Amino acid sequence: MRSDKGNARVFLVLGFLALILVILFQNQIKKFVSFQENKLKTYHDNFFAGNDPEIAKRRVPLSAAKEESDLEVVFGEPFASFSRQDWDEFWNVIYGLYQIEEPLEQGLPNRMRQLTYAEIAAELARRYPQPFSYFGQQQWEAFFSIAVRQ
Repeated sequence: MRSDKGNARVFLVLGFLALILVILFQNQIKKFVSFQENKLKTYHDNFFAGNDPEIAKRRVPLSAAKEESDLEVVFGEPFASFSRQDWDEFWNVIYGLYQIEEPLEQGLPNRMRQLTYAEIAAELARRYPQPFSYFGQQQWEAFFSIAVRQ
């Protein structure tokens, strides 16, 4: 009987100590919890960046050999002279993740997503002006229908 009352007193004292600590450090606890929430939200947004239907449907193929050969046949240069490293860089533009903004706080992860078709077109025109800077709407549609098969 005595030990039950003693245990209850110990738990009561520990509860009051915990309450006092929470009250004393509530601002630091709020900052910590807010930081962790922002971190989880950023990871969630990065993982589920497919809110844009154009990006959501784009998945890296197991093998891009067919797409590479089709691009070489249909568009010729620069694809005909691509090395393996050139193809890897090219596919990274299509399927890679890019930082979209600086983290709000130090220690938070970068916000990342794939490029939209318009951003891909601009990046490819910058990297390979011949032929991409001369592409019209029909050429881009043909290009994306080959490069990004659904």
